[in-house]
Amino acid sequence: MQFLKFDSELCTLCGVCTDKCPFGAISMGEKGITVNENCRMCGICVRE
Repeated sequence: MQFLKFDSELCTLCGVCTDKCPFGAISMGEKGITVNENCRMCGICVRE
């Protein structure tokens, strides 16, 4: 299964993507952003 990838150097850890994801696939923890198996590759998390 494929997941969206993000550039950790560009990520500001603002949390917008975690709020936007309708599938709850993105979480923010001590190690940064993680994308789990709920990701449907819809791209909503990266739309402006």
